[in-house]
Amino acid sequence: MDKLTNKAYTILIADDSELDLMFTKKVSHTYNKQFQILARDGLEACQKAIEEYPDMILIDLDMPKIGGLTVIKFLKNNFRTKNTPDIPKKYGINIPEMEK
Repeated sequence: MDKLTNKAYTILIADDSELDLMFTKKVSHTYNKQFQILARDGLEACQKAIEEYPDMILIDLDMPKIGGLTVIKFLKNNFRTKNTPDIPKKYGINIPEMEK
């Protein structure tokens, strides 16, 4: 929650791992009392991002049905979600190294 504007932010957490979802949800709720939208695969992440229009998307790159990078590319080409900040995550590798 933004202390100046008293606005609650929404975050879409997309991950197919129940443990990672639980951990991410707990950490984000501890630091910000924001509304959370959960998605368990890439297709669900696309649908919920377009329907719910979150303020930010935290997405696992290794997702079933549609991979995280494909989801990000799709959402960047959608007029409604193209400016939504996204944070890709993948355990075991450094994200900037993927761009090389």
